[in-house]
Amino acid sequence: MNQKLTTEISKGKLLKKYNPHSLMLSMPKTIKTIEDAIDDKTTGTLNSVQREAGANTIEAILIGWLIHLNQLLDLKRPMTEQQIEYAALMIVQDYGTLKFSDLSLLFNQIIKGQHGSFYESLGIDKIMKIFQDYFDQRCEVGMNRSISKNIETKQGLAEVSTERKSNKYQ
Repeated sequence: MNQKLTTEISKGKLLKKYNPHSLMLSMPKTIKTIEDAIDDKTTGTLNSVQREAGANTIEAILIGWLIHLNQLLDLKRPMTEQQIEYAALMIVQDYGTLKFSDLSLLFNQIIKGQHGSFYESLGIDKIMKIFQDYFDQRCEVGMNRSISKNIETKQGLAEVSTERKSNKYQ
């Protein structure tokens, strides 16, 4: 099989795997919090998909997600095609470290109204603000986890050190 055909088959599989409709329906069962999204091992990051399939493929996937969101929100003034394309590009550039589990969680939160009201319209500014807020929350969760793990490690090391000292003098 030639390389071009193999690449096209691979891209088709990625488009199917990261289809917004199927992921947004299946992920809420397992991805309910940012912690769940961080721990998810079933989906890749935007950057990893871009490395695997190229910039055009990841942008096409994100365009599909934004179109899906536009349709589900049933807005009077939805995002235009040009706005969707530009937003997809900005999301990849600014938030490539997010996983598709993050997107599923975030888009479901948007649909549920957890990121405010859109007053019948959605634009790049609103989408990017929502992504920024989510990313900030995700970073905070990650930082708190790292701090907790560091404290646990230090406590464990302190206990081992105390045990060694007590065993040394017995």
